[in-house]
Amino acid sequence: MRCEHGQTVASLTDRLAEAMVDLEERDEELEALRDQLAESAEVDRAAIHASVEVATSSRLQLSRARRELAIATEQLKLTSAELESAREDKQMLLDAVASARDEADSVQEEQTRAYEEWAATNQRRAEEARAQLDEEGARFAALERELCSAKADARALRDQLA
Repeated sequence: MRCEHGQTVASLTDRLAEAMVDLEERDEELEALRDQLAESAEVDRAAIHASVEVATSSRLQLSRARRELAIATEQLKLTSAELESAREDKQMLLDAVASARDEADSVQEEQTRAYEEWAATNQRRAEEARAQLDEEGARFAALERELCSAKADARALRDQLA
């Protein structure tokens, strides 16, 4: 039994030595894994830090964009109000132009009617004056004939008296 026990101790010693080598190898592997994990954790921390910086920058940009959008919205409201005011002003001007045009048309119609009345009155007066002139001309011709006749009678009387 001694041999067996010796063999068993030797066998256990060998197995223990193998287990120790295996344990050292595993310890080295664990150490390598820890180093890899530490490196990976460092890379992850750097990536997280970069992501946080990007997110912070994005939040700031979003906040800035919201402020700019609010300002642009207010400017748009003001511009819309100015545009509406300009439309109202334009409509008032169009209404004023239409009113002035109507008034000008009315004045022109009145002036045209007054001119037509004046022209008709002048035409009538001219015709009356022509008729009167014709009457006066006929009277003058009759008087001239009477004068010529009287002159002829006077000559005849003079000749008789002479």
